[in-house]
Amino acid sequence: MELSELLMVEHAALRIRLHELLETQSQELFQKANRFVLECHAKVEDEVFFPVLYSQISESLKKLEADHKLILTLSSSLLNFVKQGKEELFRKRVKTYVTTVLEHNQQEEILVFPYWKSVSNDTAKSALEHAKRIIQAFGVDEYLEFTGMSKQFFDSL
Repeated sequence: MELSELLMVEHAALRIRLHELLETQSQELFQKANRFVLECHAKVEDEVFFPVLYSQISESLKKLEADHKLILTLSSSLLNFVKQGKEELFRKRVKTYVTTVLEHNQQEEILVFPYWKSVSNDTAKSALEHAKRIIQAFGVDEYLEFTGMSKQFFDSL
């Protein structure tokens, strides 16, 4: 599996989890999804995926990197609402967070992922290994639970 395909699997899991978040307004689910987004998914993109493609599509990547900062800002606000017990503000603003993440992911799939095909096999293999180390640091069990991926599938990467 290529890193771009792994990220698309993560995007699919995020679509499911974030739609569930909109339906349930669960603060616990928000915290799990947000941790996955910031500490795993965006980290893989920022540290591994984007740098490999930067020379080809730097303008698109600059916008997507700015999106990551916006998502961090939105999530910080939502986490503060949770800590302060401001449930009404949380419910009002969680849709903005979800919409921003989903639209961002869609833009990545359109603007960036197609370029991964031009990456050399050695670079692609090295990038996937680096991504796996980030996932391991995040926590494989938590990753598997969030994405719905099986341990056997993950181990085959």
